[in-house]
Amino acid sequence: MKNLKILRCCNLIGFQNQHLVAIADALPWLEELDIQSECYIQSEYNYNRWAADSKSAKYMVTDAGIEVLSRKLRGLRKINMNGLVGCSDQSLIALSSNCQLLNEIRCSFCKVTEHGICFVLRHSRNLICFKTRSYCSSPDDSFTFENSMIYATSLRDLDLVPSGDNDRLICSIVAAGIPLEMFILYDDSGLSLHGLMTFLCACPSLTHLELCAIQFLNDNSMRDLCQYLSNLISITIYACSKFTTTSFFILAKECPVLSEIKLQHTNLEVEDDLDMELEMNYHIRSLELSYGRVHDEFLTKIGVVCPDLQTLTVRGLYKLTREGIVESLNCKHLTTREVVICLEQ
Repeated sequence: MKNLKILRCCNLIGFQNQHLVAIADALPWLEELDIQSECYIQSEYNYNRWAADSKSAKYMVTDAGIEVLSRKLRGLRKINMNGLVGCSDQSLIALSSNCQLLNEIRCSFCKVTEHGICFVLRHSRNLICFKTRSYCSSPDDSFTFENSMIYATSLRDLDLVPSGDNDRLICSIVAAGIPLEMFILYDDSGLSLHGLMTFLCACPSLTHLELCAIQFLNDNSMRDLCQYLSNLISITIYACSKFTTTSFFILAKECPVLSEIKLQHTNLEVEDDLDMELEMNYHIRSLELSYGRVHDEFLTKIGVVCPDLQTLTVRGLYKLTREGIVESLNCKHLTTREVVICLEQ
């Protein structure tokens, strides 16, 4: 056990600093540690209550525990601290200072700021994956995305939620010339179509993209964006209210190596005036349609556009009928029969 390299101990009730230190003492060669916890983030109320209550610190992992861990496990490469609301910038600074081989950090729901994030970008030169989602503004403007992103030359996978300041974040990535491969963009506050196009143009290496609540994402903007997505393999469209069936067909036509599409919380009704010529994309292997409005007619056209589809996940689509599913699977263009249907009410 002393030579164990990977340990996952998630969602442990009562997991505290003392347990973390005991792990570090018992497993000195540990390289990957997953201690994420959902215990404190089941609701926004619980998250805010635990995060604000200093008396609760003794019942959870805090910065003090992470700091000791970082000194004892200097060979650590990956850590998942999602949901550890007792951890803040101090944890990021300790990890970045003491664990020079660190290449992946996940710290969603930790109380981090732009200052802490930028400290990591500057000092963790081996960092490949950084996922923190939301973060707080920092009164200290000495470390900003603009003057820190240039140090993160190894970064390939980034997940941040800049509140109302998307353009500033993506412009800093463009200026630094970071060849991102995976990127998630949440909402369009502070984001312009021009800014997004500039970002995609500067990141031809992008293979996985997730767009969430981008309200200007319509047929025309989708056509504009697709010219920069020639290497895209996977895309997720979540709660983009203006994304239509035409947008989907444009995506399938203009992205030649696209193999996976996830459409979540979107309304895909075939327009009465749909007159575009549908083209087959033999690369698309996986399609997820979940929690939105999708009619039988659209699913039937899927068989035409995606003839080599292998996995079709259908979940929570209240306007879709079993007859429509059967008809789509019987489409003469759909040659592949390795199709998995997941139906949930």
